[in-house]
Amino acid sequence: MTQSNTLRTIGSLSAFAVAAGFAVTIGTGMASAAPGEITWTDQYSTFTRTIDNATPTGDDTVTVTTKWTRTDANWEKLNWVKDFHPTCLTYVPGSAKVTDNAGVHTIEPYVEQAADYTAVDFTSLGYQPTAKKGVETPILSIQYKVGYDCDRDVAQNTGMAYNGSRGPGTYLNKGPSITVAKNTSTTTLDTVPADTKVDQTVPLNATVTGGADGDIVEFYDGTTKIGQGALAAGKTTFSWTPTTNGVHSLTAKFLGTTKANESVSTAQNVLVASDIDVATTAVLTVPATATTGVAVNLVATISPTPTGGTVQFMDGNTKLGQPASVVDGKATLNYAFPNAGTSHVTAIYSGITGHLTSTSEVSTVTVVDAPGTGGGDTGGSLGNIFGSLGSIFGS
Repeated sequence: MTQSNTLRTIGSLSAFAVAAGFAVTIGTGMASAAPGEITWTDQYSTFTRTIDNATPTGDDTVTVTTKWTRTDANWEKLNWVKDFHPTCLTYVPGSAKVTDNAGVHTIEPYVEQAADYTAVDFTSLGYQPTAKKGVETPILSIQYKVGYDCDRDVAQNTGMAYNGSRGPGTYLNKGPSITVAKNTSTTTLDTVPADTKVDQTVPLNATVTGGADGDIVEFYDGTTKIGQGALAAGKTTFSWTPTTNGVHSLTAKFLGTTKANESVSTAQNVLVASDIDVATTAVLTVPATATTGVAVNLVATISPTPTGGTVQFMDGNTKLGQPASVVDGKATLNYAFPNAGTSHVTAIYSGITGHLTSTSEVSTVTVVDAPGTGGGDTGGSLGNIFGSLGSIFGS
């Protein structure tokens, strides 16, 4: 693809561009413009270039279009076009297309890629789009992947050059400009153990979107930094060894870079127990007597006071109700004994990390039938009946 010796000059901006208040520097392109679009006229050709997203972030895909319009009665067939772009943008294979009155035409494989431009060859394609006044306005569309390595918050110009049947035109920095914004990042603390022990090493895993390999993620216990790791494929791991017991509030913080903004994960709590398991005792408090069908409280007190766990109350080998949660060192079961007799009640504490299990001593509860339901009352009633009968027959 070679240009002829006769170059079409940039020419003056159209009245539209001046009226819109665009700042212009000949040879270096637009200092500022309407978002993503610039229109200019050179002799009898008017050009409109558009970037669908002039402020993308790294890894976004942008579409650049160039439209040709003739202002006189002469037609112009397009031979080739070079679309100039920042070197951190990469052509998306298969994306180059031209649209005119005949429809959409794919240009592959007649596309040439260079560090700073993408060229399309209509002559080799065998189809030359034609600009005609008021009839046809060819539009070239090309997509680019925005590289993570693009400078951020710096306006970078785009441009084009082409050759047609009316001569070539060169507008290397015409615009519109593209300004790559910093990536928005998110940080998630993925794998955190619910509990652990002092001096026991556990992994902390974090995932970051918007960052790049090698970027740093710091890990915090409250406001204290406990370590850091480098991102690899969006993830990093840090091995944490707590040195004190109690509840620890952990977060992961992506520091942010020149390419991406900082972000912090939601805090997650981890219970750290002493490195030595603590023996516990369970003391059971029950009433001496109870009545069938009437609920009474069975209370187990666990010491030293743990921060969780459950107590299963038992009558011999029979479970009484469901396990009761330990709150502030106590577990309570409101229970109604179904049968009269002597119940041998115990309380079994489940234990938690750092606190061992324990079983209370046996406490007895004498359970009696409710009035009107026991066998004694039935016998007394029958005796009274027979006594009455005896009195009748004796008389």
